[in-house]
This record gives sequence, C-alpha cells and structure tokens, in this order.
Amino acid sequence: MKTLLGFLLKIWQWFWDHIRKIGELQGKKEAIAGGVAIGFFVGFTPFFGIKTVIAMGLAWLCGCHVVAAAIAVTLHDISWPILPLLFYLEYDIGYWLLNNPHHLPSHGGHLLEHHSVRQLLSFAFWQTTGLPLLVGSLVLGAIGAPISYFVTMSFLKKIEQKRNARRAAEAAALKTDEAEAEDLHHERKPAAASASASTGTPAPEPDDKDGSGI
Repeated sequence: MKTLLGFLLKIWQWFWDHIRKIGELQGKKEAIAGGVAIGFFVGFTPFFGIKTVIAMGLAWLCGCHVVAAAIAVTLHDISWPILPLLFYLEYDIGYWLLNNPHHLPSHGGHLLEHHSVRQLLSFAFWQTTGLPLLVGSLVLGAIGAPISYFVTMSFLKKIEQKRNARRAAEAAALKTDEAEAEDLHHERKPAAASASASTGTPAPEPDDKDGSGI
C-alpha cells in the first residue's frame, strides 16, 4: 500500500512540475495555450516516438508556443495507466465512423497483441487496425484540444493576476519606505534647528560648492 501511495505521489509531483513549467513560459497567453492544445491533440494519436516532433512542428506552423506543445505531449503520457482502455475507445470510435452502416467491432483484442515494427508500418495494419485507431484518436483529440486551451488560458490568467498583485504590493511597499524616509528627513531638520537655538550655535550653512564665497 505504501509503495502504491508513493508511486501516486511521484506521479502527482511529476504532473505539477510540468504544469509549473507551463506557467513559467514567456510569451503571449494565447500562443502558450495554443501550444498546449496542439500538444494534447497530438498526444491522443498513435504516433509513438514522434509525437513530440509532430506537436512542435504543428505549433511552429500555427504560430503557437513550441515548448508548450512539447510539454503538453509529455503531460499526456500520464494516461499510460489507462492506455489499453484509451486504445479500445479510440478504435471503437474510428471503426464505427469508417463503417457504413455504422456499427461497433465484435472484439478488439488484437489491439493488445504484440506487433513488430514491420507490421506497424505495413499497409494491412493501417487498413485493418491503425486507421480506425487513428480516426478515433483524432476525434478524442478534437474534443480534448479546446478543453485544454481554455483550461490553460484560465490558469495563465490566474498566474498573471498573482504576479500583478505581487508587483503592486512590492511597489506600494517601496513607496511606503520612501515616504517614511522622507518624513524622517523632515523630522531631523526641526530637531537640529532647536538644538542650535538652545545652545546659541547657528545652524550649519550649506557648503559653498563653487568656492566663490558669494
């Protein structure tokens, strides 16, 4: 039980570390949120090994934040524990859309079978298994992308508000310190004048900086 809790805690920490990285990115909020949306969209596809490259390329073409897209693809990897279920869902959606009349497959156990690289690159695989899987992944990606965009925009706006509030507080504190220093300076002048009057010593005159004696 402790091992499981420790594993979940590490996943949670890994997830928030990447979320913080998104919050620390420099650039327009719209570009960053767009990059995240593209990353999540590509994250649903079955292009294992090249997802990051695809996401970064699409982000660059769309004028979105390239690093945000790469981070979002990595964040999508948190779905690994439910990846078999996700594959089944994507395959069923794609199979239903590609068949006329529409109907669900009788079984999808072959999705979890071992496939060699040669099989994965073959036309037969993409015609029977890969194509429905890809179509279904695009459907889920099209749903997840706008959701991730608006969630990221809300997240970035909150971070911006916190930064502005902190800067305003720092500026107010600086003004307060300057006002206190000015008040202290004005308080010292009457005190010096009173001390000079009580002792009969004239207050010091300003230094003649130009040496003219006038």
